Amino acid sequence: MKRVRRHAHLVAVTLIALLSCACGLAATPATTESPSHLSKSTVIALAQKKAMDVVGTLQHYNAPSIEYHADTHEWQVSYAGKSGGMDNCFLIFVNDKTKKVVFLACG
Repeated sequence: MKRVRRHAHLVAVTLIALLSCACGLAATPATTESPSHLSKSTVIALAQKKAMDVVGTLQHYNAPSIEYHADTHEWQVSYAGKSGGMDNCFLIFVNDKTKKVVFLACG
């Protein structure tokens, strides 16, 4: 049951992120109820490493936006391509407790 709820949450967050990439809208504001274990700079470094492993150079992407979701203990790092478009963005999720990094393409 816990896995189903986590999957449903990931689908909801992904849908919001996809709409953000497609429409240029800001993602739902992150919650900041509890402090994170990782710093923003650590999360950015983890996200950049994963991004470069998957897409190579990041020169065609704008600086990422970063949000911390205290309810799921996850960071969301969003990259949008400079040329825009649904196929030109991706998200990286970083678990604040385990440092697990997950890449998700928008298109």
